[in-house]
Amino acid sequence: MLESVPLRRTKTLNSTGSERNVAKLIVTQQFPTLGHFYKTKDYSSTGQKYTIQMLSFSTFGAITLSAVSSPPLAIGTWYIGIVQDSQTGEGMADKTVKLETQIVTNYSYDFRILLLLCLGLTGAVFPVISRCVFDYNNFRHTDKIRFRVWLGVVRNWVWRGDKGYPYLMTLLMVILSVSALQVVNAKWTDMVQYGDRDICYYNERCYRPHGSYDISVNDCASNLPFMVHGVILVLYFSFCEAYCKSVGHMYFDYSIPYAFGVTLICQGFGSLLYHICPSQIIFQFDTMFMFMISILQIVGIFAGYSVRENDVIYKYNTEKAPKALRPNKVICFFVGPIYVFNFLGNLSATQGLPVAWNVIFYASYSTWLLLILAWAAYKLDLLNASWLPEQIDPNIASPEDNLILESIFTPTTLTKIQLKTRRLFKKIVFGIYTFLAIIGAPIAFLQYIPFSIYLLCVLTIAVLGLTYLSFIPLMHRLVVWVRENHNGAISCGRFKFWGTNQVVIVVVMIGYVAIGCVFSTVSLIFFMFYEATDKSLDPWLSRELNDECFADDFYSAHDIWHVLASFSLMIMILVNVQIGKPCRDCYLSYLTKDQQKAVRRITWKSNIRVSNLGSSTLDRIFKNRNTTI
Repeated sequence: MLESVPLRRTKTLNSTGSERNVAKLIVTQQFPTLGHFYKTKDYSSTGQKYTIQMLSFSTFGAITLSAVSSPPLAIGTWYIGIVQDSQTGEGMADKTVKLETQIVTNYSYDFRILLLLCLGLTGAVFPVISRCVFDYNNFRHTDKIRFRVWLGVVRNWVWRGDKGYPYLMTLLMVILSVSALQVVNAKWTDMVQYGDRDICYYNERCYRPHGSYDISVNDCASNLPFMVHGVILVLYFSFCEAYCKSVGHMYFDYSIPYAFGVTLICQGFGSLLYHICPSQIIFQFDTMFMFMISILQIVGIFAGYSVRENDVIYKYNTEKAPKALRPNKVICFFVGPIYVFNFLGNLSATQGLPVAWNVIFYASYSTWLLLILAWAAYKLDLLNASWLPEQIDPNIASPEDNLILESIFTPTTLTKIQLKTRRLFKKIVFGIYTFLAIIGAPIAFLQYIPFSIYLLCVLTIAVLGLTYLSFIPLMHRLVVWVRENHNGAISCGRFKFWGTNQVVIVVVMIGYVAIGCVFSTVSLIFFMFYEATDKSLDPWLSRELNDECFADDFYSAHDIWHVLASFSLMIMILVNVQIGKPCRDCYLSYLTKDQQKAVRRITWKSNIRVSNLGSSTLDRIFKNRNTTI
């Protein structure tokens, strides 16, 4: 490794206005190439391929030569050249440079990569804990899962069943991965052929090549937990679906949960491609599936809104989910526009856009954002939409049944005051979110923050707000069920917990979410305060942020961010799935006493005896129809 460190600062202003004296470093085994470099002061005009390594530096620069680099490390004479960059003010000041060499003989990182894989496998414990904590009533009957049924579920992934979201996520992964691979391969090939280390933004202090390619294998391998956790989620939800089939549930749809697992796999693969040659324009491929995970969490929460408390009466004959989002609409109105805006934002930051194109870009995004905010207000019942036509499913129940139910049914778990309070919270949270989204837009337009980061923040804040509004009712429902139906010790497999049951379940739920918050907070700390590169800066400025490996002379701080973010996403996805209620029967099993109360209320308010109703009213209302998704 060759390092270049100045012994004293010199004053030269670059394009950012910072005091820098930028120089160029070249390493080669061919003396004529070095002479041409000194003569032209332009390393791109040497015309040589696979014979040099070079970069721009100000206060730090490092070149790693290995068996897979170009040129490869070999016995012989090596020439090192340094010249001031004419574009940053050559001749205005002298620059004193100190050269250091470091020899590393052990480039075997197989064990460290295997450790990342094993660390990802430990995430299998979180789906089990989530099932035990948030779906305790169904977790107790996990032994009813039949292996033959599970095999049928796996077979149906391909041959039958409605799996719109995972299919679309897989299609997007293939299309985007091919596009990303073409761009990444072109830029990485240019870097290798011409030896220009300014093309890819590596952390040169923790650059660990391995295998047959001159890439930072530690940054690539640290994405393994994303892929492992995605596979774990897909398998876990397959067992959940097999349970629903084994116990005879009728109404369930695990399309969105499966899509979470597929998207986590896509995120790991997209981030791996990005770290082959990190740069601002390629960053869009890394963030695209981050956007998808956030969008799916929003979709999952709205799918949960379509299962309401009064479904205990209507059962399977309820209205079609008015708040659920169909896959084609999500792709058309969310994913597509975000992908286009993300690309234009990155293009504007790296190469610039004509004024007319910038105006069209800003106007289009602003219009789209306002329309999406209006749509969200409508979906959250915050917008008066009485002018819209009402969509009623004629198969819900007969008009007579509807008159009886509408005259007597009121929510049993939430009072009117609680409903008003929840609506007020919705307005406050939505107002804060709208303010942040609108204020952040001009900040991103002026490029104070990367546009990709702005979009990711907008989606993340939306997920956090919706999760906050939805988690408390979920926790309340489970606590009520525990208080009414469970008198003994709460057991989770072989583990039992004694005490006030509802207190125990609240503590365990809050503890589980707190673990996810800790993972999220620590991962964000590593991402924001320990970042070793900045693709929005010039290459020599980005290298000043380069830092030594964080652990075991292999794992950088960015690798730690990858691992912690993967665990954080997995934990919060499992919470989101419980909010989304993919199985209506599993959720309604917590409302059996509400159903009994409703029967008594119908009998009392209608002044009719249950025995006289027969199948004309109650049987039509409570009959389980064979309707599945």
